Amino acid sequence: MRPSIMRGIILAICLALGAGTGALPPWWILNNVKPEGEPQSMGSYTIITFSEAQQKRFAIDSHGEPTDRSKFHAALKALKEERMQGRHTTGETEALRPTVTPRLLV
Repeated sequence: MRPSIMRGIILAICLALGAGTGALPPWWILNNVKPEGEPQSMGSYTIITFSEAQQKRFAIDSHGEPTDRSKFHAALKALKEERMQGRHTTGETEALRPTVTPRLLV
């Protein structure tokens, strides 16, 4: 996907989730985690989902909502530490793959 299209999609998501009113983007955008699940049709639109591996790693449901807040925060902390040290273990690249960092243009 072209970067300009990706930026437009991220901007639309941020605005739809309230970024224009001072709210932050979702945790996965802030932490550069790309949802790797199968797209889910909602009839007139399609939503993103998280893979089973990501759900297990981050203690989230398929839509990215935490199911266990303490495990979720621990997983984010571990992800940040791994990225700081530059170490990723084989098999976890799906949950660790960085995405485009969102930039809102005003």
